[in-house]
Amino acid sequence: MSSIELYKRRVSRIGAFLYAQLMVGRVLKTIDLQRFQILQERYRLADPRPHGYSKYLDIRRWMTVALWHCARLGLHTSQPLRILDLGTGAGYFPYVCALYGHKVVALDLDTVPMYNEICKSLKVDRRAWRVEKFQHLP
Repeated sequence: MSSIELYKRRVSRIGAFLYAQLMVGRVLKTIDLQRFQILQERYRLADPRPHGYSKYLDIRRWMTVALWHCARLGLHTSQPLRILDLGTGAGYFPYVCALYGHKVVALDLDTVPMYNEICKSLKVDRRAWRVEKFQHLP
C-alpha cells in the first residue's frame, strides 16, 4: 500500500471519529435515557468477566463507536440499505443504522438478559438465532 493510500485511510478514520464525536449528543436525544438509567442500575453490578457485558452500559461510549463504524462504512450518507447484523450484542450499531434510514435485522443468541433489554429499549429488530454453517438464516 502506498504512503498516499495510507494517508487517505488515516484521514478517513480521523474524519469518522470526529463525525461520531459530533453526532453522539444528537443520537442520545433520540433515546429514553431515564429508561436506560433503570437498566444501568439493574445491571451495574453484572460481572464484566468473562465477556465484559457490563461495559456496554456506557451508552455514550458505545453509541460513539457505533457512529464511528457507520461513518467509516459510509452508511451515514448512503441510500437506505438492508443490513444484517450478526452478533449484535446490545444493539447500538443496528440502532444507529436505523436512524440513518436503513432496514436492519439483528441476530444474536438469547443468553444475555441485559442485551435483550437494551435491544428492546432501543426498539432494535433483534431475533434470537444461532448462526451455524450450512444452515439458512431466518
